Amino acid sequence: MNTPEMLYSLLLLVAALATGGRGATIDVPGDYSSIQDAINAASDGDSVLVQPGTYLEHDLDFGGRAITVTGTAPEDSAVVAATLIDAEGQGRGFEFDQGEGASSVVSGLSITGGTDSRDGGGVFCFYASPTFIRCFITNNSAGWDGAGVFGDLSSATFERCIFADNQAGRRGGGVFLEAGAPSMVDCRSVRNSASNGGGFYLLNSQATVTDCLISDNSVNASGGGIYCSTGAPTLTRCRILGNTGGDDGGGIHCGSSTASLSNCYIADNSIGDDGGGVFCGTAGAPAFMNCTITANSASEGGGSYLWNATSTFTNCILWGNSPDAIVEDGSTATVTYSDVEGTWPGEGNIGVDPELFLGDFHLQSNSPCINTGTSVGAPQEDLDGDPRPIGFEVDIGADEQIPLGLEGNAPNPPSAAVASLGTPSPNPFNPRVEIPYELHVATRHRIAVYGIRGDLVRVLVDASRPAGSHRIGWNGMNEKGAPVASGVYHLSLETSSRTLTRKLLLLK
Repeated sequence: MNTPEMLYSLLLLVAALATGGRGATIDVPGDYSSIQDAINAASDGDSVLVQPGTYLEHDLDFGGRAITVTGTAPEDSAVVAATLIDAEGQGRGFEFDQGEGASSVVSGLSITGGTDSRDGGGVFCFYASPTFIRCFITNNSAGWDGAGVFGDLSSATFERCIFADNQAGRRGGGVFLEAGAPSMVDCRSVRNSASNGGGFYLLNSQATVTDCLISDNSVNASGGGIYCSTGAPTLTRCRILGNTGGDDGGGIHCGSSTASLSNCYIADNSIGDDGGGVFCGTAGAPAFMNCTITANSASEGGGSYLWNATSTFTNCILWGNSPDAIVEDGSTATVTYSDVEGTWPGEGNIGVDPELFLGDFHLQSNSPCINTGTSVGAPQEDLDGDPRPIGFEVDIGADEQIPLGLEGNAPNPPSAAVASLGTPSPNPFNPRVEIPYELHVATRHRIAVYGIRGDLVRVLVDASRPAGSHRIGWNGMNEKGAPVASGVYHLSLETSSRTLTRKLLLLK
């Protein structure tokens, strides 16, 4: 049985266990020509299997059913892209407003062309908490909030989903979440636009956002990447890169929010007024732990601008922002064990060049940030998933520096039971690096090389292989066969349960 079939069977099993053991399979278009007709025919625990194709449907409604609607191969990006629900501007893609819970699952589908004059062009969730796995939600629109996804009083789960090129008139180009405790894991919100909150808008939300990329979104006003208004969202191991806006908070805007960010990389964002990387305002009290905030720009407070806010920065790098690392405007910044350009008062702070790799958050081997942070409250992993600390103390910033060539001494995270990733060699390399890895069970897996912005450089493996030891090489070429530039790249081994990473350094 291949991996897509295994995942599909697992989804059926979860739904069946949650609903007493039933689990019929309804095929589209084999049994019904439309997805909605198949949903209407389904009972709790059933699964609707959607074959690749374009389905001109809108306002798909589970009607409160605990069922799974899935494509045939959720782990295959090409199949997901080819299994397309196109609402053609006639309505939303999906509506959930009848109390659906986690056992209402949408998996392996693309949702496009959805629209609503108010909220939720692609997906609308109100008092409902469905699960979305490996869905591409693109080119949807909303007159008000949440062009890609709108959630109100929802604790929906989104895992490994892409929100791209969606447009909202007010808030949340990619995603708008109000109240509830929704979860975003390993998602990408890119090239979305709105007046506020281009990638995500989190309103009075307890959302958890983990291992997500929020990149190249734009707003007319504030929160190019993320806008947090009240609430206490948690962002962990996120990359907030290249977002833009006109007013405040190019990367993230925290207004009256107690947001918590750890192991986040906030870089290359820009804003017209205040807070290129971070804006904290209106009695907000966000906390930043082991974050790297660099290369952001604004009129004032290129790194961070605090207006009537109280913010804490611990084990953080604020360097190379223009102008100013931190600006306090009727505010207090508590900064400790951090590297702040221009120096900043506080225990353990330093004010020297962190020696980052150019255009990257990783520390070079001579960085003064190595072993100079504090372990009190520090996360146990860094942005790459490497353990903290490697040395005798935690490093400052989002990266826990592992000497190149010694990465294999860092244990894989405990949940990586399906596979383990060895030490690339040689590293640094030119022109070729060999990558050993082991599969503990036969499984489909993907090994790919990414740039610092999360852009795909080259897919090395995308196949099922038997259990055992394997090797693959990379010759420094991209998907088009052209040589890539010198620099740091991210090697990723992806399975259905975990993504393992290593750093590669190409030196020409």
